[in-house]
Amino acid sequence: MKKLRIYIDTSVIGGCLDDEFSVESNNLIELIKQEKFILLISEIIINELIDAPQAVKTILLSIPQSVLEVIILMGVSLRQNPLTMQLM
Repeated sequence: MKKLRIYIDTSVIGGCLDDEFSVESNNLIELIKQEKFILLISEIIINELIDAPQAVKTILLSIPQSVLEVIILMGVSLRQNPLTMQLM
């Protein structure tokens, strides 16, 4: 059976560190880490996280690559996008 694919935005990742949303956000991230779901994120989220606090980046980096899919919205991968490379 195929795993359910879930798209999240930066508010879910940042919500892991927010008192109001931490329970729900952390529960979802834990289910993703347990490989119950495939996590879809867009290149926009990656760009937004470049300037995020390290604690927020660490949450995304803790997710296994095997359950992470990056959606390229503009047809140019991040590695090929000179603007993104400058921001990193």
